[in-house]
Amino acid sequence: MQKWNDKYITGIDQIDDDHQKLIMLIDKICHLIVCGKNDSSDYNEVVSLLGSYVTDHLAEEEAWMLENGYPNRDEHILDHKRFLNKVSELDKGRLTMDILSFLKVWLLTHIAVVDSDLGAFSRKRAEQGIGL
Repeated sequence: MQKWNDKYITGIDQIDDDHQKLIMLIDKICHLIVCGKNDSSDYNEVVSLLGSYVTDHLAEEEAWMLENGYPNRDEHILDHKRFLNKVSELDKGRLTMDILSFLKVWLLTHIAVVDSDLGAFSRKRAEQGIGL
């Protein structure tokens, strides 16, 4: 299981809060699978929550990029679509360990590499006196 780590901080509070929640939800799903509770109501509830939370978070992140003139927005959104396609598989049946692994690796890599650029962009604009 993966826990929140300061290396994932972008410096954009709402995005960081959402990322922490996403990591927690994926960890909870992993725990339920390991404990053999992937047919429980808790499992179904967390999977449903993850799906809606991911959709809401990515929409908010994309709105932030548009509002702030983020230059790599198109590439970033393509990466989001890849993740959303995988998350949509959650609604088609039980979550497999392959899907769970993909979700965890994608999320952590995306946060550490792609979303960290959002933070760098935000800090650069702040240094230049451009309000966000």
